Amino acid sequence: MRAYLLLSTRTLLLAAAVGLAACESRFVTDVDIELEDVATELVVEAYVTPGDTAVVYVSETTRITDSRELVEVPAGTARILVDGAVVAELVAERLPAGFRYYGAGEEDSVLAYRTIDTFPHVAAGAEVRLEVTTGDSREASATAIMPRPARIRSLANRAGQYDDQRFTLSLDDPAGEDAYLITGYTLQVYAVTYQDYDAEADTFINRLDTVENRQNLTFETGDELDYFYYGRRYTVSDEFFDASTGVLNFSSYIYSGAGSGIDLLTDRSALRVSTVPPAAAEYVNAFALADWNEGNPFIEPVIVPDGVEGGRGMLVLASRPVEAEFEIAE
Repeated sequence: MRAYLLLSTRTLLLAAAVGLAACESRFVTDVDIELEDVATELVVEAYVTPGDTAVVYVSETTRITDSRELVEVPAGTARILVDGAVVAELVAERLPAGFRYYGAGEEDSVLAYRTIDTFPHVAAGAEVRLEVTTGDSREASATAIMPRPARIRSLANRAGQYDDQRFTLSLDDPAGEDAYLITGYTLQVYAVTYQDYDAEADTFINRLDTVENRQNLTFETGDELDYFYYGRRYTVSDEFFDASTGVLNFSSYIYSGAGSGIDLLTDRSALRVSTVPPAAAEYVNAFALADWNEGNPFIEPVIVPDGVEGGRGMLVLASRPVEAEFEIAE
């Protein structure tokens, strides 16, 4: 029976191949497609949060037929204005592109601008404007209104089933603000005892060292644990909060175990929440989804919104974050 089935399968496959070959001339048609030569545009991604370093990434779009993943843009100037007054002149630098852009090679770099000091406090309702001029005299700008900050009403956490923490976050929701940027981290410092070989004494000596373990948290929310992350930042809208209680339930994986010979000296964990304009939240979520897809051509294309004059991209403006510390539950 086994030989018969195998023979039958081979026969069917051979018959199908012959049939397809016979139909090839009837159903296959060569089509010549001419792609319009579209001009490239600047891409400006800016992340500005009071109390943090403002950073602006400047790149350029590539044509669909271009083999390059990333185009190096000549450095120029970048500045940030608040209500028409310049508050920060940013410094240009080149960063490895692989950490930021999927598909970038080891030799690729991206132009970035950073503030030397942390970005100053900006009152809610103020107009923040970014102006970028490249080394080849192209200009791009973006404007956003500083949102009102959130206030954490309460934060509770408990140990999950798989080395994760289950959080319950309650916010005082500022009127008119419906999107939030959430970051979190843990900083654990361990005392580690190990044996080091002393060649002169021909013996092993106990050594004591400290090891720092810092984690930037990734979050999951909802019954199906939908991700709302991008890189090391996270956005979530009001729709994720319980409509009746105003509470957000989510989880995060946090390593908290210690092995033999390891003593925990310092353990500080914190959650930070900022409000962001809805357009900025939509942008970073779309960018995250595109990055999560990792260039898979069989996944539905992601449409990324734009908020830049003279190019593409977005000014992601976040309110000064509020912070709540928590202890890792075990």
